[in-house]
Amino acid sequence: TLTALQNLGMYARRRTSAKIIAVTGSVGKTGTKDALFHILSSQGQTTASEASYNNHFGVPLSLARMNADDKFGIFEIGMSQKGEIAQLSKLVQPHIAIITTIEAAHIEFFKNLKEIADAKAEIFRGLDKKGTAILNIDNPHFVQLQDTARKEQIKNIISFGSKKTANAKIISSTESTEGSDNEAIICGQRIRYGLN
Repeated sequence: TLTALQNLGMYARRRTSAKIIAVTGSVGKTGTKDALFHILSSQGQTTASEASYNNHFGVPLSLARMNADDKFGIFEIGMSQKGEIAQLSKLVQPHIAIITTIEAAHIEFFKNLKEIADAKAEIFRGLDKKGTAILNIDNPHFVQLQDTARKEQIKNIISFGSKKTANAKIISSTESTEGSDNEAIICGQRIRYGLN
């Protein structure tokens, strides 16, 4: 059954020319995926993983549900053990890979946070070599993740966070009962946006 599901996912991935985004990380995967879906679905037909369908069943099922004429596909990729993300990333074949952060999630299967970071970095194995890795510069494992991406021949690496050297960073955020008014610099472009 699993092999059949993986084959369906693989076929669905091959038949689309959509821009594919894969999201992993110890926390924030579903929120990031949902925010991307909200933004991108206003720009074109978009499929995203339902709920937290991010494991060896959920990812091929989500891929199989993708429409051939989608403009965007957003897939959440999770793991509990070493090797899982590599297999799922090769199935998804993303153009963009996002690692939200590295924290002590599923620590019972790993010796330390470095091993968790290595497991999350498996997402680069399926990433298009001309694609983009988006990484959290504030996380202590940023350099480790960046080095792994480079070893996988990923040249386009974008950082986000609060450090001055981040490619995407918040400059100001003002909160009110209505939400927040924010200003950021994203890859050299200054933007303002509100969040409810």
